[in-house]
Amino acid sequence: MDLTADSDITMQDVINANDEMGVMIASGKDTLSQFSSSADMMHMVCGQLAEAEEIAATSDGIALNCNVATERSKQGNGFALGGLPVVRELAASMTRIPESVKATHASLEILGDRSRQIGEIAGTLEDFADQAILFALNTAIGAAMASDQGAGFATVADDIRALAERTTRATKKLTQVTTEIQTELTGVVRSKD
Repeated sequence: MDLTADSDITMQDVINANDEMGVMIASGKDTLSQFSSSADMMHMVCGQLAEAEEIAATSDGIALNCNVATERSKQGNGFALGGLPVVRELAASMTRIPESVKATHASLEILGDRSRQIGEIAGTLEDFADQAILFALNTAIGAAMASDQGAGFATVADDIRALAERTTRATKKLTQVTTEIQTELTGVVRSKD
């Protein structure tokens, strides 16, 4: 039995079919290779897209932080500008301090001079009181020598003596207070120098 004779298929047909199958297999292989390359490219593109998304998210975070920093900078600038008049007033006040100290020093020296003048007046009053006591003593002696006729003089002499003693006590107190004031003023004036 001859297969080749009965069959419509020839060896050439088988070889041709085999070749066509080889071409189809090779074509399928190429197509699969292209699909594989495309899949690799898609995987790489997806990776790059993921990286791009991370970069975009990081950029958004950086932009947000920049906006926050800008707002805080504006607030700080506002605070600084708001405090500027206070700083200027403080600086102006500080420049007036030496003038104020000089004026206070001058006032203290004037008070010291006035205190010394009060002391001099107190000394005069003390001298007056001493003289009044002597006058009262002389009047009392004169009244005693005049006996009954000098009785009125004796009363006047007692009044003058009492007034002189009160004046002496007040003058001593005034002298004491004035001396204390002078001592304190002298200490203050020296501490300012």
